[in-house]
Amino acid sequence: MLKIGHRGAKGWEPENTLRSFHKAVAWGVDMIEFDIRATKDGKIVVFHDARLERLTEAFGRLRDWTLAELEKLEVGGEEIPALAKVFDTFRGRVGFNVELKETGIADEVLELIRHHQVVDSVLVSAFASGEAGENSTATWQDLFWMKVKEPNLKIALLAKSREWAEHAILAAHDNGIFARETPFPVYALNLHKDAVDAALMQRSREETSAKVLVWTVNRADEMKRLKDLGVEGIFSDYPDEFDKAGL
Repeated sequence: MLKIGHRGAKGWEPENTLRSFHKAVAWGVDMIEFDIRATKDGKIVVFHDARLERLTEAFGRLRDWTLAELEKLEVGGEEIPALAKVFDTFRGRVGFNVELKETGIADEVLELIRHHQVVDSVLVSAFASGEAGENSTATWQDLFWMKVKEPNLKIALLAKSREWAEHAILAAHDNGIFARETPFPVYALNLHKDAVDAALMQRSREETSAKVLVWTVNRADEMKRLKDLGVEGIFSDYPDEFDKAGL
């Protein structure tokens, strides 16, 4: 069972910050999950929203700010970290679930993954174009592109609704669209907890070789239920709950 800190330890610390990641690692997670997007000058930073105002005192779109400008802002007293800094800080200590929030940045992200020699410890995820919403422009096709360029890279299809979870199973099918184009399978289906039940797990097991990783699960009893269903990983805002669930 993979224990995954959602945006680090989002329930306890400012999300997607080094402090949040350190907290999650201290609680023994196997992987930290975080979101990435590009700055005005093409640098890749760790930040969830397309806009700045929910998390900082600034206003506007993150992509209209340079890295140097963003480094002057704070999220709960912490800096907005560059992806390179996260890799440098935690490489060899924990795995990384990197969620693409923007299309068009795949090449830059892949270059950083290779440069920091973390191909084996990174899982890259994105929503489908039909479910991404206003806050995300990345798609499953971006993952496919990265997989073609780096066959050893692990990719995960994100889905929130039951309908899109079933689409993800089709896309990850052992004879599905990815299998037809490349011999390297989809590593995981990152599914919302409300989309996962015994029937969906059975279908995934029968039709794919992908692991089922479930988000965002913040109570020990929910974790136990999902463990009993046979999921391979759980994302949580509160990584300390994993111990309470016996994981």
